[in-house]
Amino acid sequence: MRDPDKPQQIIEAAVRVFARKGYFNSRVSDVAREAGIAAGTIYLYFKTKEDLLITLFREKMATFVASMRRSIADEPDAVAKVRRLVHLHFHMLEEDPDLAEVVQIEL
Repeated sequence: MRDPDKPQQIIEAAVRVFARKGYFNSRVSDVAREAGIAAGTIYLYFKTKEDLLITLFREKMATFVASMRRSIADEPDAVAKVRRLVHLHFHMLEEDPDLAEVVQIEL
């Protein structure tokens, strides 16, 4: 039986490993070690390292975009919305530098 929390655990480990070593210099076994699981376990949830990277990007960006949409909904005009978007973008970079590294450099 698959653990429903395992994919998220793997994604979080991948963010740390990809940020530290770079996507191309990372191996699935590095991610597994970081996640505290066997390397083969990753393949129960992700077909390839590339699939892991794409899933990571989709999930993290979906969360980020949803947060941005909620955040700008009450802004009165386009200029205020853009200012809020810029603020949130830099806040995200500051809050999760590993994710920022992966999303902005590795993709």
